[in-house]
Amino acid sequence: METKNKMDIPLQNEVIRNQISQTIHEFSVLQLHLFKNENSDYSEVFILLEECKDAETLRKRPWIGKAAEKHKVRIYISDYRKAQYQLKHGNPFYQYYADPSEIFWKGENVDQLLETYSAKKDFKKKLNIFKGKFYHDHDILLTEAKKFRASHMYASAFQNYLTLFEHNIEYLENLFTGWISFGKNIHLRLKHLIRYIPELQKVFVMKDEHSFYLIGKIEESLKAAAECDESFISSESFDVVKAAEEQLYKMVAERFSELGKMITFKKTKYSVNAFEDTAVLLDAELEKVVAAIVERLAPEEIFMFHKKENYPQNGTEKLTYYYVLVVGEGLGDSALYDTQQSIRDKLRGKVNVIILGHRRFSIQDRLFQSQEFMHKIMTEENRVYASHQYHPLIHWEYLSSDEQGDLCIYYDRMIKTVKRYFILREKADEENDELFLLLFSHALMRILRVYLYCSLYNYFPNFNKMEDTWNLCLYADPSLEKIEFLFEKISTEFFRLTNSFLKYTDRSHRFENNELAVMDEILSILVGKLEKLITVNNLQN
Repeated sequence: METKNKMDIPLQNEVIRNQISQTIHEFSVLQLHLFKNENSDYSEVFILLEECKDAETLRKRPWIGKAAEKHKVRIYISDYRKAQYQLKHGNPFYQYYADPSEIFWKGENVDQLLETYSAKKDFKKKLNIFKGKFYHDHDILLTEAKKFRASHMYASAFQNYLTLFEHNIEYLENLFTGWISFGKNIHLRLKHLIRYIPELQKVFVMKDEHSFYLIGKIEESLKAAAECDESFISSESFDVVKAAEEQLYKMVAERFSELGKMITFKKTKYSVNAFEDTAVLLDAELEKVVAAIVERLAPEEIFMFHKKENYPQNGTEKLTYYYVLVVGEGLGDSALYDTQQSIRDKLRGKVNVIILGHRRFSIQDRLFQSQEFMHKIMTEENRVYASHQYHPLIHWEYLSSDEQGDLCIYYDRMIKTVKRYFILREKADEENDELFLLLFSHALMRILRVYLYCSLYNYFPNFNKMEDTWNLCLYADPSLEKIEFLFEKISTEFFRLTNSFLKYTDRSHRFENNELAVMDEILSILVGKLEKLITVNNLQN
């Protein structure tokens, strides 16, 4: 029976040590190499096996992926013949990771180690051929894609860009893992690569757990073209497709440069700059707001895009408003409202936060509706929190249309609700006064939401609370603050009152003095300002 050399694996993580020990006893392992750099959280282990089928089997083991994702250990796997072939053709991955000086274990029956190039001149000659093939094939594919686009042959251009993506991914796989996953779809290949290249998360927006938005758009376009429906293909997508391809291309070029610097034949250590969060919080109250949002909502990113301070009527303490966009999952209206209330309680009513909450994919998928507003918010200057540094940027599409979407539909619904309110005011008897508040609340909310739609580039917030909607309107148009005194004439708890009539309620309200006339005035003023806004912005059509 074959025995294996006993060894002390120089890794802190016990789970991975045990898995590697089990691998040595289960497979014919030839060499183990270990790389650890003080400036990186990750350790790297290169496992060289004798048989190709063993390498394929080991690669599929769940612990390999978990090692990178949970335990900060990247495992690279190859078999002897593949490694030898790749070295012969100048792949710098193997020249670095198969270096004999980094071996910490070898099989008992291994007499001769995998041989890397000992002279820089010999290796550089092979490396230049290896790199030259990548750049040559890339240039041919890119030239063809540009020709097809210039000729308005969009389906063919998209197909070439998809091939370019696959070409770049093939080299990223080879340069970062030493293995090419032929046969797998591009979504799976990208997801697998993220374990080794976290920066990829910044290039592509995830549509769901298994697919990427931009790749899916290309595939949908090609499918539509195959079904003779090229009307589905939009040339507006080419800019973001081109930008994504350029980022992949840049990653390949940078990896060539990186490996070239690491392979000095005097062995320098692999170096990665530690991530420094560029979000610097100097505002103590904002820090508390961000901490509360992170604790309750576990967001991906937070952007603070507006701050204002004022003194409420008859109040002596300053009230600070923070306007934030929270990007993440599970951001329902109730979760956002509970978070707002929690922040108010913790900060003793001195802070009010208006939270816009959206999934990243929802922002991406609704660019036709609110791109300009989101583009303005989601900047590095506004970012005050990121769960990690590899969140993808939105694939901004530079739309050619200035149309205001479904404004005519929303405006029509709004104006009908306002007219019904005034009809009721003219003809109904005073015993039906509860209907006044019901229609007033709904008319007011519709006016405010259409006001936002017109002033914030087709944006509709998810929340349905009157006070939040009003505060967002004040961000869009601070001059609206001049009519706030009218709210006080109706009730000192105006927003709580109107909120209750936006949904089913058993609450009743008895009007006193001239409150109904004030309600009439509020609606009339806001409709007038809205119509002026539509005229000024030339949105009549």
